[in-house]
Amino acid sequence: MKLVKHIRSFISLCLLLLITACGDSSDSPFPAPACGSADNPCKELVTFTISPSKQNTLVGMSQQFTATAYYDDGSQDDVTEQVSWQVSDQAIASISNDNNSQGLATGNSAGTATISANLFEFTATAKLYVMDESVEQLIIIPHDKTMPIGTEQQFTASLLLANKQTIDVTTQVTWQVDDQNIASLSDIASITAKSAGSAQLKANFNYQDNEFTAAANITVIDSVLSEIVISPVNAKLPLNSTAYFSAQAYFTDGHVEDISKQATWSVDDQAIVTIVETGAQAGYATAVEVGTTQITAEFNELTGFTQVEVTSATLVDIQVSPVNRITPAGTQVAYQAHAIYSDASHYDITELAAWSSSAPEVANIQFTGALSGVAQTFTPGVTEITAHYLDKTATETLTVTEAIAESLQITPVNPSIPFASQEQFSAIATYSDETSADVSQLATWHSSNTDIAVITPQGISAGFSSTITAGETIISADFDGLSAQTELTVTQATLIGLSLTPANSTVAAGAQQTYQLYGLYSDNSSRELNRYASWQSSETNLATISSNGVASTYKSGLVTISATYQGMTANAALTITQAN
Repeated sequence: MKLVKHIRSFISLCLLLLITACGDSSDSPFPAPACGSADNPCKELVTFTISPSKQNTLVGMSQQFTATAYYDDGSQDDVTEQVSWQVSDQAIASISNDNNSQGLATGNSAGTATISANLFEFTATAKLYVMDESVEQLIIIPHDKTMPIGTEQQFTASLLLANKQTIDVTTQVTWQVDDQNIASLSDIASITAKSAGSAQLKANFNYQDNEFTAAANITVIDSVLSEIVISPVNAKLPLNSTAYFSAQAYFTDGHVEDISKQATWSVDDQAIVTIVETGAQAGYATAVEVGTTQITAEFNELTGFTQVEVTSATLVDIQVSPVNRITPAGTQVAYQAHAIYSDASHYDITELAAWSSSAPEVANIQFTGALSGVAQTFTPGVTEITAHYLDKTATETLTVTEAIAESLQITPVNPSIPFASQEQFSAIATYSDETSADVSQLATWHSSNTDIAVITPQGISAGFSSTITAGETIISADFDGLSAQTELTVTQATLIGLSLTPANSTVAAGAQQTYQLYGLYSDNSSRELNRYASWQSSETNLATISSNGVASTYKSGLVTISATYQGMTANAALTITQAN
């Protein structure tokens, strides 16, 4: 049987090689030009990655790994079913190569196993940590969500273990909505708001004959969609380059929602630019011919648009930062990549490039999802981190040291904030070599009283807390055997007003203007609210505003910048003059 399985895998790889050698016959959503002509050679495999690169699981539980290939034309393919999967220690974990379950790993006993996948001469690896621990709690994030009708929200579920580790079980719990007339499950933990009202999302998980439940509150509001804003505005794309476009929905009550994956994308002239219309890669565009065209995003019968110009600039080089980074084992390093073109323009391609590590046992790096360009270090040693984009590569050395984490500190210390507000906590580890590192996304976060405040336990939003009612709770962070705590006091103070500064400002077209939003409370306290508010621009063809209050200007004119928080709105006047 093993021989048959190996033969089957070999045949699959041969078929993939034929596809790769000429043409794009895959089901990839990425636009790819026809292959085979003298001026348009066939794409070649550059590298591939496994995700997640690091994952916890329990004995008896399963974890799905996926493999993504990156080609020299910038396109990507899911090759989970084409690679050959292996595990370093089958006593700790097993992984399937069977049809319809390729890449599905199961924890057999406590320990650490290396998951590897082979594709031609390429090998990618990931770490699987199998634990034999008891489960303390099931947590849903976000705990409360207000949604305009027609929008979607992705929820996640995590297990908090007795050893203070967490496991993402979003795909393994049973999800239910108590009133599907108000909100419905459109996918795994993805909620669609249908009609105004309140509903509750529930998750159930069974492990070792114990049942765990959690709930999140959903409020659907009948807010009117007023505008769809596409970013970047009036983009210039060099020929053959790629780019992600995003779309935000503006609502009349000040709400702003990211609808990039819900919108349907199109291009007026596909001979100039192609774009992925729907799905997980919606908004991914490729510049195929010099010229100018218009990109549109449609959502709930409303359309937003922006112009895009494809230039004749050619890719000269790519650059990676940070340079020659030194960091302790167990930390993360966020890399960035920029493309430099012949017209002196440069673009952030961190999420567009493919990343690889020469020594994945020292540090691994992904090029898919929110962690694209983030290196996870494992053991002391040296590895070369490389970014691949089209036909260019750039490499930087990453040195991982033996330094040991000796202390952990949470900031802010003992904060006092009003109920129904938010706070972002950070965790800083200090090491034996007198260096320090932000380990907020690597720590496990916990609130001692979830009736007072909840906190995101893991991932890119780890440490983000939402308060529910007045009282005290202990916020704790656990990392690498260390623990830190701080007391969070939630007051009964209520929001009585907002202050947005500068109230009046003048800048030349092309410049940026940074705003500060403060909440004024009934106990005479104030809080900076930039990261928690919804921001809108009254004239998005003149200026747009980022989610943290930075306005980018394009043309002369008068714009009103609005910031909305908890039903209150503050406005500022922005005058844009002609560029110098």
